[in-house]
Amino acid sequence: MFEDIFKRRKSAPSKLLEYGFEQTAGKYQYRTNIMNGEFALLITMDADDNVDTVLTEKETGEEYVLYKTNAAGTYVGEIRTAITNILEDISQKCYQPSVFKAPQTLCMIDFVSATYGDELEFLWTKFPDNAVWRRKDTMNGTEPS
Repeated sequence: MFEDIFKRRKSAPSKLLEYGFEQTAGKYQYRTNIMNGEFALLITMDADDNVDTVLTEKETGEEYVLYKTNAAGTYVGEIRTAITNILEDISQKCYQPSVFKAPQTLCMIDFVSATYGDELEFLWTKFPDNAVWRRKDTMNGTEPS
């Protein structure tokens, strides 16, 4: 249901931790309340960036699963919207685009990141698979030494 939010994106573990995730047993977990504190939401991300959500009604302690089904209605729609908003925020703040799959390309991206500290920038919404690196020493108009 929420897979499209993280489609073609890869998590940045340090950013997950900054966001408030806790790392346990190779997974990252984030807990928050939604719907004015009526529900406790647990978001779990595994090493392969699979996302799972568990919603628990705080008053009864029971898991609420209707948002994962085709159930319709205003209330379940509000719950889905609240969860979607949180997941989209996590995707924007803790994930980076991951469109490249070839091992040589991934190796080159890792090398540039480790050597120069530069990350790919995806500048064009019309071409979401195209990225660039920018030299930091030429971005402010100075010439490289």
